[in-house]
Amino acid sequence: MLISWTRTKLSLYLEIIRLTRRSNILVFCALTIVYSIIEAFGVSMIFPILRYMESGPEIFEENQLPIYWNVILIWMKNIGIPIGLSTLLIIAFLAISLRQAFHILRQRYLAKMQSQFWYDMRSRAISAFMKSDLSYLSEERRGVLVNVITLDAHRAGDVLVSLLMIFGALSLVLIYVLGLLLISPNLVPIVPISVIVGWILVNRWLRLSVRYGTIASKGADELNAAVIERLFGIRLVKLFSRENVEIRYVNDISHRVGSSVSELRSVKAFSEGIIEPIFFCGVFIVLYLGVKYFNLGIASLGLFFVILIRMVPLAKEINNHRNGIAGALASLRNVNETIFNAESSERIVSGDTIYTGLKSNIEFRNVCFSYKNKDTSQIILSNLNFTINKGSMTAIVGASGAGKSTLVDLIPRLHDPDQGSIYIDDIPIHAYDLESLRRNIGFVDQEVFLFNDTIHNNISYGNTYAKRTDVIEAAKKAFADEFITSHPDGYDALVGDNGIRLSSGQKQRLGIARIMFNNPDIVILDEPTSALDPVSEEYIRTTLMDMQHTKTVIVIAHRLSTIQNADEILVVEDGEIIERGNHQQLLASQGKYTELFDLQSDHTNT
Repeated sequence: MLISWTRTKLSLYLEIIRLTRRSNILVFCALTIVYSIIEAFGVSMIFPILRYMESGPEIFEENQLPIYWNVILIWMKNIGIPIGLSTLLIIAFLAISLRQAFHILRQRYLAKMQSQFWYDMRSRAISAFMKSDLSYLSEERRGVLVNVITLDAHRAGDVLVSLLMIFGALSLVLIYVLGLLLISPNLVPIVPISVIVGWILVNRWLRLSVRYGTIASKGADELNAAVIERLFGIRLVKLFSRENVEIRYVNDISHRVGSSVSELRSVKAFSEGIIEPIFFCGVFIVLYLGVKYFNLGIASLGLFFVILIRMVPLAKEINNHRNGIAGALASLRNVNETIFNAESSERIVSGDTIYTGLKSNIEFRNVCFSYKNKDTSQIILSNLNFTINKGSMTAIVGASGAGKSTLVDLIPRLHDPDQGSIYIDDIPIHAYDLESLRRNIGFVDQEVFLFNDTIHNNISYGNTYAKRTDVIEAAKKAFADEFITSHPDGYDALVGDNGIRLSSGQKQRLGIARIMFNNPDIVILDEPTSALDPVSEEYIRTTLMDMQHTKTVIVIAHRLSTIQNADEILVVEDGEIIERGNHQQLLASQGKYTELFDLQSDHTNT
């Protein structure tokens, strides 16, 4: 079990390194190694200074200094630098200053690497979500996906920093151990023994860090999702007077997250607390043995003591970063799994044929489609065969859940059929370049989505260099110019989150204006009048009549009054076309369409 867990961690560490730019890692490692060497040299200056204070200038003549000092002394003599206490102090000061300079460079570069990693991780996540299959996005909670891009990606960047800081600390420890070897090889084993004992004791608390970190990460996802859902559904919450209930629900999740974070910090504090006593115990043993049995001089003991003291914060730093990694591993794992699932769901592959416009017809041949969950499959469309001619208006009617919206989603390839094919001008739809196909298909949903931006930018969405005159012309064709110009800010008015400052009819007309601006030759409207007032419905009906002369129009309609002029009406039930014909033909057949029409007529008369 421990081996499996270790392999999982190693794979995640390798993934972090793989996602980090290699040039950045190489530069950071070089800065770290140079910093460590200068740091060790600066600390080692204590030895010649103490020896000079103890024995005077003869230390330079009797080879009482470490071997590397011979090189330094020869160099100083060659260039005429006088050798004395002041020179030693100046060298020590320069070493300390140079070390700090490299420390600043290293920290700045580390911040740059972390920022770049966050950008790359978030860019990869948003790219995976934007290109993923719609079925995947419909199954995942929005708050969870938002949390992956924000909080979890941020924590994954912390893992990178911790790994690099551990590398830096270990590099310095290794150089210090080499220095200790030069002073007294017999005492050096005490240091790793102290480290090993501390490592064993801390490891149990690291496993607790992983546990509480996982709970905190999942809780943060749940909290984010809960808050976003309740803000989107605030109208419903207020209408049912559920404010206090929802507040308690969110607070309960928040309390669990807070408790997990508190436990994580407690574990970290405990593991920090036991490191220092263990290490100082090793230091005191070294001092005792050095004086009692190895006859170390003051300079050697002094340097040995300073090096050990310098290694205490390094040991704590390594321990802290290990705790940080343990707590953040769950976030890194969650980011990787979410991105992998999103990328794996992408099934819509673009073709190579550029779509330049409808020339003849759209044909469905034996088309079947079903929604697939993990364990089940729900059939939505069965054996559809029909043709939509260029320049015609085709209406699709039927009860809710009959498969109407799924049917029209197949044309811009928001989904692909499980069986059968769709042809545009006798070319399979999957052979067309996806971007060119979708740019020539205008789509207006029942609930038009608007960005929290200006009316101008929402109408011209997809065109960065839109002219105001073209936007106004499109709005006039959609009968939207009148209500837009009545606003004090006109086309520069902000619509709010998802157009909250506009009525349903105004949003629908802006959606149609967006189509008019982009001027596609195929227009799909999914129940454009189902929730509109009579005035707005009349505007939409007039717009449909205008489009009928210049475009190929496909309309899903609940209100049959809006589609009586359609060239062909398809009646869909349980994913199958059970009737087809124009309005008069279907009324004469006295079938399902007549039943729906009579039912709506009775409601209208009532």
